Amino acid sequence: MLKIKGFTLIELIVTMAVLAIIATLAVPAFSDIRGKQNLTTSQQELIAVLNEARSKAVLDRREVTVQLNNDTANTDTQLNWMPSGATVLQVGSPTSIVFRMNGLVNATTDTTFVLCDPTGKKSKTVGISKMGTIHNSADGTC
Repeated sequence: MLKIKGFTLIELIVTMAVLAIIATLAVPAFSDIRGKQNLTTSQQELIAVLNEARSKAVLDRREVTVQLNNDTANTDTQLNWMPSGATVLQVGSPTSIVFRMNGLVNATTDTTFVLCDPTGKKSKTVGISKMGTIHNSADGTC
């Protein structure tokens, strides 16, 4: 008598059900990772734009403005930055900053930009001193 090799329909259905349960449990973890990546990417892009603006102001010997939440084309005296993914700039954060021709910031106090994920659970901070030094701070919440 020949022995038939293979899987029964019930075995396949049980296997598919187990895989579906595992996938359902893993989806929230993947969305959290994606949110963290968008937040980190936005922070790095903002730091890069601020560094570029400061360098441009010093090299060209003129004021350069950085507009946040603005996606229009960059000009000689204005650079624009938009957050990546679903990241947003916290309400109340400044939306622009001006670098003078000596690299200093045209502000009376240190300036802080807070980037938030859409859930408001996580945030990243980018700060600029009056001297034009750019630094990123510890993670927090919005």
